[in-house]
Amino acid sequence: MKLRTWFAITTVILYTIHPMHRGYSLQAQSLSPSGSPLTISLSVKADHFKAGLPIPVEMTITNTGNAPVTLEVIAARHSEYYGYRFALTFDGKNVPKTSFHKALIREDGATDPEVPYDASSNTYTMKPGQVEHIPIDVKQLFLVTQPGLYVLSVEMQKNMDNRVPIHSQPLQLNIVP
Repeated sequence: MKLRTWFAITTVILYTIHPMHRGYSLQAQSLSPSGSPLTISLSVKADHFKAGLPIPVEMTITNTGNAPVTLEVIAARHSEYYGYRFALTFDGKNVPKTSFHKALIREDGATDPEVPYDASSNTYTMKPGQVEHIPIDVKQLFLVTQPGLYVLSVEMQKNMDNRVPIHSQPLQLNIVP
C-alpha cells in the first residue's frame, strides 16, 4: 500500500515547465518507443459517461523491462496529474483546459488554489514487472460540455532512468446527455 500511495504522487517533468462494469472494459495500450521499459495504458470501467459528471479513467504504468527504473516523483496535493501531458479532442479539435489544468502546466499565467507550487520531490524505483494504477478524472482537466465521442491520450516525459517520452494509445470516451 505504501508503494502504491508513493507512486500515486507520480512523476515530475524534468525537461519541461511543467474493469469491469457488466463485464465491459475499454483499454488503450501504450505506444512506448523501443528504448523505454515503461508503458502507459488507459482504461475505463463503463462504455459511456454522463455530461457534467466525473469521467474516471485509470492510467496503468508498467515496467516491462528486466531492470528497475528510477523516476523522480512529486509529493503534493493532486500529484496524480503531475509529470504527464494530457490531451483531449472532440471532432478533431482540442478541448479547452480547466483552470486547474492550466495552473498545473502554468499555461497563460493561470493560477488555481488547488494546485500547490511548493511541492517536494524524491525518487521512486519501479521493479521489473511492477504495475501501478493511477486514477484520474478527465473533468478535472478539460471542459467537457457536450455529448459525443472524445479522444484522450497521455504522455509521460523523459525522467531519470526513463530516457524517452512514453505515449498511451488514444482512448475513446463516449459522453452522453
